[in-house]
Amino acid sequence: MFLDDINIYNYKAYLINIIARNIIFIYSIAYYSTRIMKE
Repeated sequence: MFLDDINIYNYKAYLINIIARNIIFIYSIAYYSTRIMKE
């Protein structure tokens, strides 16, 4: 039971890390694309 709790915690942290990276990546692409369109 204890090991399962650790695995679930690691899995959630891993998913949050991937989602955060994707959000930052998409945001940076949107930011640079809007800067390019303005010029």
